[in-house]
Amino acid sequence: MDILLVCPIGFLAGFVDSIAGGGGLIQVPGLLFLFPNMPIVTLFGTNKIAGASGTVISSFHYIRAFKIDFKTILPTLIISFIFAMVGAKVVSVINNDVLKPIVLVLLILMGIYTIINKNFGLHSNKRFSGWRLQTCCLLIGAALGFYDGFFGPGMGSLLVFAFVSILGFSFLEGSAFAKLINLASNLAALLFFILSHHVVYKVGVPLAICNVLGNSVGSRLAIRKGSGFVRWVFLLIIAAMVVKFVQQMM
Repeated sequence: MDILLVCPIGFLAGFVDSIAGGGGLIQVPGLLFLFPNMPIVTLFGTNKIAGASGTVISSFHYIRAFKIDFKTILPTLIISFIFAMVGAKVVSVINNDVLKPIVLVLLILMGIYTIINKNFGLHSNKRFSGWRLQTCCLLIGAALGFYDGFFGPGMGSLLVFAFVSILGFSFLEGSAFAKLINLASNLAALLFFILSHHVVYKVGVPLAICNVLGNSVGSRLAIRKGSGFVRWVFLLIIAAMVVKFVQQMM
């Protein structure tokens, strides 16, 4: 029965994550509730097999819908993968609780900035091209790839905001690029968990299937509805993450 209950959790998490990131806000608490005796590291590993699977599908839909500059993005995917592995390794020796208040402040500032600037992310207004664009993408991929391996919550939303605010992408374009980079960091973390035998496949496989379905539906809806829709979902995810962080810190 518990394994059947992971299915709606996986679908909803995949749906939300494909649009603006933040699927972990649904999936991780859901797994904690259903499997309270599962070791935390194993729960994270099981969560990653679903998250990575769903991100593959949403990335595929975004690639089909947009002309992705793979010459620019490929080095960023590689650097994100490497730094996510480094972050996963570092987390084993450093207490990551110190990041919570920092991330909370960042989330609040991101939300306020997005609300105040009514047209923020609704249209593409790219600020860089060529090597400057590639350098900025590499820095974003390295910093947030490390963050994903080290801590993780809000990775997708942070990526979207970085591409929109720093590089001038629309919310829809930023979400597409964020998905590809998030895929690289997810695969790195998943590889780490698989090699360390921290994945429960009888839970992870049905969770992954439903996450894939949710990602497919969500990414299609985001592409059809456009940047305005993604912006509002982004704000809802930011608000949910702020509430979650405040609860954890109290």
